[in-house]
Amino acid sequence: MRKTVYQFILIVAIFLALQGCVSHPYLTAEQLKGPLVVVRSKNLAKNQAQACGQITHLQVSSPDYPKAAKEAGILADDLLSLRQTVMQLQLIITVRNANQSCEPYLKAGYPSKGHEVLTKTFTAESLPPQYKYLAGTVSTLDDKPPKGEVIKDPLSKRYLTKDGNPLTCDYDLMDMAEADGDRITGESDEDLAVRKELNKNLPWRGQPPEPVIRIMHGAQAEYSNYLRAKQNPNEKPLLWINKPGAPLIAFTDNGSVYRLPQVEDALNFYRCHDMNIPEEWNLQEK
Repeated sequence: MRKTVYQFILIVAIFLALQGCVSHPYLTAEQLKGPLVVVRSKNLAKNQAQACGQITHLQVSSPDYPKAAKEAGILADDLLSLRQTVMQLQLIITVRNANQSCEPYLKAGYPSKGHEVLTKTFTAESLPPQYKYLAGTVSTLDDKPPKGEVIKDPLSKRYLTKDGNPLTCDYDLMDMAEADGDRITGESDEDLAVRKELNKNLPWRGQPPEPVIRIMHGAQAEYSNYLRAKQNPNEKPLLWINKPGAPLIAFTDNGSVYRLPQVEDALNFYRCHDMNIPEEWNLQEK
């Protein structure tokens, strides 16, 4: 009997050990290589000083913060909150553009979609006139409709929570780094703490006002480290995520705000602030 018990314990121990050895099949930079992105070499700076010079005109002055916020799909007072928190924490972050149609839903305090919701947000131009009010809410569509195409029966394509409520845009982080340019590793304790602080300081929304969470996941540039941290063999990597993004709105440790309309502008911003290019990005100069 005792021998049988020992055999059982040994089998369980081996099973648990094997479980611990199960890792994501796509962990190396080469295996996680993103799609080819061709960038114009003539628009890229040759050194750090030149990079800083080439983005000077992209810095946003404080009177233009509301305009920059609208272009980025961020509420104006949320922009001020993010800027203040980034200065307090001495960080650098960039945020991808959100759908501008989300503004009324963000103001009303509707919840933002999480990283598990990959479907697209309705845009005004793709909706029939009587359904324009759906613009800014999340659909069940995997892809955006082709330009000029109007969605038939959009009510049947609404994404609703279990409670029957619609979702709206989130604020997609592209990059997160220390003031010296060192990127903050995705899913690290520091990453989670920074995201919590950025959300905590956002203005409350709704009636009655309640806290909102707009930053729903880590930075896109840290997607590979997210996969490595989660070690989930059942999660298929979305390699299209591993690429630079634009347009972006950027916040720095000294309170500067930038609008980066092109990928080359983002790459110059990284060089200016001594931020490395993720190994998984597949860039080709032309």
